[in-house]
Amino acid sequence: SGFVLSSEKEKISKSRGNSPTEPSVLVKQFAPDAIRYWTSTGTLGYDTAFSVDQIKTGQKLMTKMWNAFSFINMHTKDYQHSSQQPANLGVVNQWMLDASTTMVEKYKAALDKNEFGGAMQAVEKTFWNDLCDNYLEIIKDQLFKPENYTAEQVAATRWTLYTVGFRILQCYAPYLPHVTENIYQAIYQRFIGESSLHI
Repeated sequence: SGFVLSSEKEKISKSRGNSPTEPSVLVKQFAPDAIRYWTSTGTLGYDTAFSVDQIKTGQKLMTKMWNAFSFINMHTKDYQHSSQQPANLGVVNQWMLDASTTMVEKYKAALDKNEFGGAMQAVEKTFWNDLCDNYLEIIKDQLFKPENYTAEQVAATRWTLYTVGFRILQCYAPYLPHVTENIYQAIYQRFIGESSLHI
């Protein structure tokens, strides 16, 4: 990683006294996960500007994750998950599952090159664009009005929702360890069985 730069685009250092704030103050203002999010937006080998705006974006991400996974929990809490994929997922569920598979492939390829920022970008696209902006909106009717669909269709959607959600949670875990662990304990631990997501 490169250096962290001040607003004057010079390296932040104790000897220069150009730090915008002390780390002890920063962790009182923002959640540690939000600060970790900012550090993950850097590019390997390049300097990174200190950015309160990026930290605030991390805070927003945490809120968005909590809301999205609360929705997932609402529709999977009485659900018995099977590792066996349903025979017929349907077009929308198949698209979301494929998008999450592509995400994992890009994520692993980036981390194999130590490109932590690139790995994060792969997760961000899938979580914000594919899952939140599109998939959750498309399946809402099916989950809130299951009587209008076959039991097979609803089961396939719940399976996909659970599976894709867990993949995204796993990929976010190194960047946002606290919020992802809380979500894991609330939704997935009883099915997965491991005491922690980080295992």
